Amino acid sequence: MTVVPPKFTGKSPFHVAVPAARLVPWIEHHSPGCTVFDELSKFPGRRGKTPCPGTLLDTSNGTVKYYVGVSLNVRDGKQLSTTPDAIEVVVFDLGGVLIDWNPRYLYRKLFEDDAALEHFLSGVCTPEWNEQQDAGRLWSEAVAELTARHSDHAAMIAAYHQRWPEMLGGDIPETVEILKELKARGLRLYALTNWSHETFHVARSRFAFLDWFEGIVVSGEERLIKPDPAIFHRLLTRYGIEASRAVYIDDSARNVSAAGSLGLHALQFIDAHRLRQNLTALGLLRTAC
Repeated sequence: MTVVPPKFTGKSPFHVAVPAARLVPWIEHHSPGCTVFDELSKFPGRRGKTPCPGTLLDTSNGTVKYYVGVSLNVRDGKQLSTTPDAIEVVVFDLGGVLIDWNPRYLYRKLFEDDAALEHFLSGVCTPEWNEQQDAGRLWSEAVAELTARHSDHAAMIAAYHQRWPEMLGGDIPETVEILKELKARGLRLYALTNWSHETFHVARSRFAFLDWFEGIVVSGEERLIKPDPAIFHRLLTRYGIEASRAVYIDDSARNVSAAGSLGLHALQFIDAHRLRQNLTALGLLRTAC
């Protein structure tokens, strides 16, 4: 199999142990839009020469070289080598990755009609409106401003803040288990979350696993919000993290793109199964027996 990613990002090499069959999910995250050739003979290059940046080549002994800003040398079940760029830090987003948050958990109690509920969340208490609280705006200001524009929804708007804890559905256990395994393996763990500084204490008191992180950067406290590169730089600077040695996990494609542009190994969270595959491919989790 030969994979040609769209561009070369120019990072230093690193090496991990991973079965060749597990490379595809890893490549999909790092090189969306890549082209797959089933046979080496179809690759538009010269055989026997050093492959161009952005190629994955199967060779006769099962060793695979993958160039997409890094080189990845792998043989099933055996680590070939290590380098100074080995990953030592994993940074998690929280909502949608480790914590199940959804305003519908509250508003399904308040609306009898699903269509009216969706209209309210798309036209009144919108994600963009909520995001401003994540960026540091006070809830009192937010509720007052929105109520002035939608006075017929005053009670429903007030509930967004007053009953905010009811929007928390619990943790996402499969991802918490992955976090636990990473902690046991000695990885440095951090979180970077878009979250209001006025409500984050609710999550702090409810989810004990938040204490496993060496540090958490909360957007509302910083008055910066993802995907602004400034909040990523603040995380890296505050905790002395080298981007090339860190993995960043987020369910938002725009946040993943921002992290990747800064040199982090950025993974978009789809589900815990896919995340486990990707982290195993990077050598951060053990392959299940």
